[in-house]
Amino acid sequence: MTRRHTHGIHPVRLAGTLDLRLRRIIYPPEKILGPWVRPGMTVVDFGCGPGFFARPAAELVGPDGVVVGVDIQQGMLDLLRSKSASDPAAPRIRTHLCAPDRLGLDAKADLVYSFYVLHEVPDRARVIRELCGLLKPGGLLFLMDFVITMTKEEFAEMEQDAQAAGFRPVARPKHFLSRGVVLTAPDGGRP
Repeated sequence: MTRRHTHGIHPVRLAGTLDLRLRRIIYPPEKILGPWVRPGMTVVDFGCGPGFFARPAAELVGPDGVVVGVDIQQGMLDLLRSKSASDPAAPRIRTHLCAPDRLGLDAKADLVYSFYVLHEVPDRARVIRELCGLLKPGGLLFLMDFVITMTKEEFAEMEQDAQAAGFRPVARPKHFLSRGVVLTAPDGGRP
């Protein structure tokens, strides 16, 4: 049985802490996403916040790709839009406000990722099922969270939820103080 534990939602008033230069040095988005994002992809950033990963992902998908930033807080989506407004990749970024109890998104994605967010979600099993449902056959689900905010057991439960939906792990990326897994959707493998 999956535990329903949350560490609280990161407030919009503290969004600046999500986009610090030091964080970019420790967790370079291009390096973390680079092995998984290809030009022309449709990518969903669940819990996008002010766009720490969404903005670099928009560069990586190129002019034929799309990044959908999904967040539960309109203020975070507004920050993402304002931070990316002058960026040439801005037209590639779409935003979607999700509800607390459902994503409400019908995009079909090549990659869905969630970085350092799932510890905030009360019902991770439900969210994992919804994220899995957004993927095309052979698509990738990339989950990463802090070792401080998500225990090893919680992370294993989250991965088991994805495997119960038919996904299988293809990689376990290592980043400072993080646990990560990349899983592939049924009927596919790594692109």
